[in-house]
Amino acid sequence: YVLAEPHFVRQIAWMRSAGLRGVSVGQARQAAFAAPAQIVITFDDGCETDWGVAAPHLLEYGFGATFYVVSRWIGCRAGFLTAAQLRELSAAGFEVGSHSATHAFLTGLEDGGLRRELLDSKREIEDVVGRPVTHLSCPGGRVSRRVADAAREAGYETMATSRLGVNGPRTDPFALARCPVLRDTPQHTFEALCRGERLAGLQVREHALGAAK
Repeated sequence: YVLAEPHFVRQIAWMRSAGLRGVSVGQARQAAFAAPAQIVITFDDGCETDWGVAAPHLLEYGFGATFYVVSRWIGCRAGFLTAAQLRELSAAGFEVGSHSATHAFLTGLEDGGLRRELLDSKREIEDVVGRPVTHLSCPGGRVSRRVADAAREAGYETMATSRLGVNGPRTDPFALARCPVLRDTPQHTFEALCRGERLAGLQVREHALGAAK
C-alpha cells in the first residue's frame, strides 16, 4: 500500500491530462458523488510522507485529498506525522479524517471500546488541526452496521471501507467503497480504475481475501 514517489507522480499527472481532478471525500460528498471528472484520493494511517512527499505533488497539480490519521500515532511513532506537520497539512487545504485512535479493528471491540476509538480520535485530531473531523476510515476495512451506527452517533458524516467499487448518488455515506492502488499496480490498471473499469476481476479477488480473513 506504499507507492514509490515516481509512480505516484505519474498517476496524478495522467489524471490531470485525462481531465480528471483529485478531490477530498468532503468535496465529493458535496457533489453527491456524482461529478464524473472527480476522483477521490485518500491516504490511511498518517505517514510522514503524506506531508513531505504526497502533499507537495498534489498541491502542484491543484488536487485535493483526504488524509485519515491514527490519532495516538501523531508525534509518537517514527515515520508518522507530528502535530506540526498535521497542522501544516490541514492549513494547506487538505481534509483530515480519523483512522481511529489506536488502529484497532473496530468490529472486534465491545460497545464502550468502539465509542472511545471513534470519539477520542475525533477529539484528539480536532484539537491538533482546529477544524471539525467528520470523515472516518476503518482500520483493516473491518466494518459492520454496528460500527456505522456508532460512527454516525459520534458525529461523523461518512465512513470509508475497503470494499472495492465506485460510489454514486445512491451510495450509503457510511459504506463508501475505495479502489486500492498498490506499489505493483500497473499504470494501465490504474487508468482503468479511474474510469471505473476492470472492477469485476478485482472484486472476485477481494471476496477471496475476505473469506480468508
